[in-house]
Amino acid sequence: MTVLVGYLLLFVFVAIFFVFFHLMIGKLVRPSKMNPEKATIYECGEPTIGSAWIQFDLRFYVIALLFVVFDVEVAFFFPWAVVFGQSNALAKAEVPATEEARVVYVEHLKTLTPLHAMTPEQRQLVLFM
Repeated sequence: MTVLVGYLLLFVFVAIFFVFFHLMIGKLVRPSKMNPEKATIYECGEPTIGSAWIQFDLRFYVIALLFVVFDVEVAFFFPWAVVFGQSNALAKAEVPATEEARVVYVEHLKTLTPLHAMTPEQRQLVLFM
């Protein structure tokens, strides 16, 4: 337990040092001459007019949120698609008639179906066919 705590503290110390070190290097290297033009608010090349506290059309916000939700959803569906992409081969209704072809068919089924996802009856049927 103490070794784990030691590694955790070492990791936290290295992480804090890494961030602090790079922030300080950036502060020393970057130019920092401030002038009034640099201090102005910049928004898409347009000069700001009026207050920022205006009514905003929520349709733009909703569309952006929907895009983010469905974009992230695709990232979660990709592993499922990879795992279950060959599932149509499991739905093959015909079982080969000859014994040699049946052995090849069962071996192919074993590669498509993870054993941990089967019920004990299905596992026994596949393993002892």
